[in-house]
Amino acid sequence: MSDVYELGIFVDLRDEVSEQELDELRWHLGIGPQPERLSIVTGFPFVAEEESGGLVVEDDPCPLLAGRGAARRVGGVLCSALADRAHLPRKGWALTSRQEIHPDEFDQTANCSAGSLRGRTTPTRWWKAPFRSAT
Repeated sequence: MSDVYELGIFVDLRDEVSEQELDELRWHLGIGPQPERLSIVTGFPFVAEEESGGLVVEDDPCPLLAGRGAARRVGGVLCSALADRAHLPRKGWALTSRQEIHPDEFDQTANCSAGSLRGRTTPTRWWKAPFRSAT
């Protein structure tokens, strides 16, 4: 089995999502700058090697759903979008993302896609499927 999965997220967010949360979502989707304060996903730990050879855990925030262009492993196109539903009967925001994801990223990505927004979405359709090479 491969260590790359296809992740698809298709969700409508209710209009009660704050402007601060929308700014952070835009950053995670690769369509906006990094906000000063992160509240949806607050930690981005990774292990780095010090000059002395020891290991240290550092925090390095990075967008989680910002892949764009041709997918390297799963085929098709990686993309993310956030659209205002103000002109529709059910107000709020429509969010769509299709990404390649490694199992090490599952927890952080789940926090971004469900975390603090849980309970403020309409029924969500998403998938996570392993990539299988044809060879």
